[in-house]
Amino acid sequence: MHPLVRRLVALAATAVVAALALTGCGGGEDHVALAIQQAERPHGTVVFTVECAEEIEVELAPDPAGSGLEQVTVWGNPRTGTCHPDAASDDLAGDQFVDGATSQVVTVANSCLPEPETC
Repeated sequence: MHPLVRRLVALAATAVVAALALTGCGGGEDHVALAIQQAERPHGTVVFTVECAEEIEVELAPDPAGSGLEQVTVWGNPRTGTCHPDAASDDLAGDQFVDGATSQVVTVANSCLPEPETC
């Protein structure tokens, strides 16, 4: 194969790979799992701080890895700008959970457990 043709084929393949990497599997889907930056339970309700996003919702499920912890996934539509988005859940039983976006174990800070009535 001629060196110029080989180089053009390599450039075309690189462009295809780059395009796939930029669009992701779903190709432009806005609603994504957001990494939890912080979790606090100041008054019985757990407040999750995530990146700037809109249409935030919280999903709780058993950890699929079998840790025995709950998995918390915060879903939203990321946006640019300055904001302080929070999501909340009254249903989280413990002070540790698995972040569904990162698979990291997160410890709830400033927790009222086990006596929420004293908060």
